[in-house]
Amino acid sequence: MSLTEFPPWVVAAAVTAIIAGLTEFTSNITTTALLLPILAELSIKLGMNPLYLMIHGNIGATFAFMLPIATAPNAIVFAHGDLTVLDMVKSGFVMNIVCIVIVLVATHTWGMIFFDLRHVPWHMTTQVINSSTPHVPI
Repeated sequence: MSLTEFPPWVVAAAVTAIIAGLTEFTSNITTTALLLPILAELSIKLGMNPLYLMIHGNIGATFAFMLPIATAPNAIVFAHGDLTVLDMVKSGFVMNIVCIVIVLVATHTWGMIFFDLRHVPWHMTTQVINSSTPHVPI
């Protein structure tokens, strides 16, 4: 089964959830730096505007709510001693689900209007050849 068989909103929800899960263990900036170029290419291959998945991936990287190691504020709250890791996971999981739904709704309402996400820009559909690198025969 390929990703082209799924509606775009399902792919976007999966991307947001996967990246939100990754940022519980990795740095938000590192996750976005590694995955945004991949999401841009994936979007083009699926015939979508690259911003569509990139917005979901970028915002999903900020949903580090579940574990104390995810962000410094989480560690500060956990260090206070009133919460257990299980308490944070329970509330963080609910917050992740709610935020994923909010991002999907916002993208499909405001995002479609502000960013014109229904259309793939022409410059994203053409093959770009890097001509700045000299071709040296070996």
